[in-house]
Amino acid sequence: MESKHRRHTRIEAKVAGHVRTSDAAGAAEIDNISLGGLFMRTSAALPVGLQLTIELKTASDSVSITGKIVGTTDDGVGFEFDVLPSETEKRLRTILDDIEKSPKTASWNAVATPNDANVRGLLELLAKAYAEIAELKQRLLKK
Repeated sequence: MESKHRRHTRIEAKVAGHVRTSDAAGAAEIDNISLGGLFMRTSAALPVGLQLTIELKTASDSVSITGKIVGTTDDGVGFEFDVLPSETEKRLRTILDDIEKSPKTASWNAVATPNDANVRGLLELLAKAYAEIAELKQRLLKK
């Protein structure tokens, strides 16, 4: 069932692929995908804020999409695409149609590129965690 807060309809994908970061590399699987992002099943530790470039391929086309990890679970990570140029969005629509019809013919790779956004994302997470710890400390001191 689709969540009411999603802007794009997700399709079940089950597309095998690989993820590579500066720390690790390994197999992963796209569980579902839409024009706005995807959920990737992986055991790799991918932090929120990590910027990735995903190369998605089918028999008829391929497209490179950039974005970032926006959430994690025990099973994998949520990945949100950056704003897509209209030509990229058009090509992605075609690829999504191909995947929906024949997911086994698709493949993908994700590569993390070290850049300021990755560091910035991690710093934002640390700042948020620090603020939550400070708030908890205040609550405990009041008891």
